[in-house]
Amino acid sequence: MSTPLLSVIIPAYESHRRLAQCFDGLRHQTFQDFEVILVNSSPDPLTAEIAHREYPDARFSQSP
Repeated sequence: MSTPLLSVIIPAYESHRRLAQCFDGLRHQTFQDFEVILVNSSPDPLTAEIAHREYPDARFSQSP
């Protein structure tokens, strides 16, 4: 697997209601040589749970 040309970094704080919109928009891009990195700083686990379940191809980082 080659290294992607571009990294899309998504900062998230209590963003569980908006994740689907964001990821759907990225999936519909004509340019596809990118990776998605979701950086979550929400104290609750809901954003992380949705990201892991629905978007397993995205890299996930939990920030304190």
